[in-house]
Amino acid sequence: MNNVKITAKKELRSIFRDKKTLIALFVLPIMIPVLIIIYGLMFDNIDGNMNETSKIAINYKLSEIEKEITKNNYLETQQVNKEKDCKKLLKDGDIEAYIILKNGIYNIYSNSTESSTVIVSKITNYLDIYNRYQGEQYLINNKLDPNKAFNNLTYKVHIESNTIILNMIYSIAFTYTIMAIVIASSNMALSATATEKENGTLETILTMPIKTSELIVGKHVGGAIMSFIVSLFSFAITMISLITGKHYFKSFNGFNINISFGTVLSSIIILLAASILISGIAISLTAFAKTTKEAQSKTQILTFLSIIPLFVNILEVDISKYIYFIPICNYGEALMNIFNNKILPINILTVLLSSILYIAIVIRIIINLYKEEKVLFSN
Repeated sequence: MNNVKITAKKELRSIFRDKKTLIALFVLPIMIPVLIIIYGLMFDNIDGNMNETSKIAINYKLSEIEKEITKNNYLETQQVNKEKDCKKLLKDGDIEAYIILKNGIYNIYSNSTESSTVIVSKITNYLDIYNRYQGEQYLINNKLDPNKAFNNLTYKVHIESNTIILNMIYSIAFTYTIMAIVIASSNMALSATATEKENGTLETILTMPIKTSELIVGKHVGGAIMSFIVSLFSFAITMISLITGKHYFKSFNGFNINISFGTVLSSIIILLAASILISGIAISLTAFAKTTKEAQSKTQILTFLSIIPLFVNILEVDISKYIYFIPICNYGEALMNIFNNKILPINILTVLLSSILYIAIVIRIIINLYKEEKVLFSN
């Protein structure tokens, strides 16, 4: 047991001495608050644009009621009779869109820009309101009650606090957290196996009074500890970023960020299990690699597995019955669902029990692998 501790300390000491690698391990988690800030600014900008006046050109004369509707929709209109003049104004940036009324059809033109969606939304809203007004006037003129035509049902919209925006942020943040574990585990595995074989230090270590099982378990423990430290850092700045974002960004105001003792404790346990398993798999993958480059290419599979939950969440694919059994994929999915209140205790138990099984299998595989000469020696 003492040899395991010594080996783990040695692995941790070597990574902490390598400042470049150490900084690289913490770069990915730092991207999480950056992305949250970008999303906050982006969605606040969209909300702000809806309340800013937009200049448009039209080739017809507005009625008084239309003037009022366009004003209420933050549209400043300019009457331009010729379509080519409207095109020139749009090209020069003097207007953001224009409407050409031709054969009873309102044709809306806008540039393909980030603000075009907002402008078109304002214009279509104006036309929808004006269309309803004309319908009401027709009914009134024919002595019919507009309420019976338009107000036959009542509905209320109840939007859950965990919106699409929050789901997207959770998906990206926790995917990056698991990716941070993958990167840390991969770097530790490279240092513990491929690099030592290339440098010939592994052969020297094996001449000392230490069992192969103690050596490899020590390396695994060192990698798991480093990965867990990185994951805690990533998790902490995610929580801080979400709380800070809710305070500073208007678009985050409706978020119900579920941070409680239970969610935090469950997340930490999952991160610990992820760190132990992924570091073990990383060491297994790099065991047969003769060079560092070869080892790096083999660990890429872990990165691919870690981003699967992100695509599952974005594409809204329902594989919840199976994903909690899939190693690496299950950790990101579990973290997302914990904070979305979509996970059941049985799901967390499934993740933890399957992790214990996978960890036991991986440790046994590693110990057996490092009994073979072609794994221990580079030649």
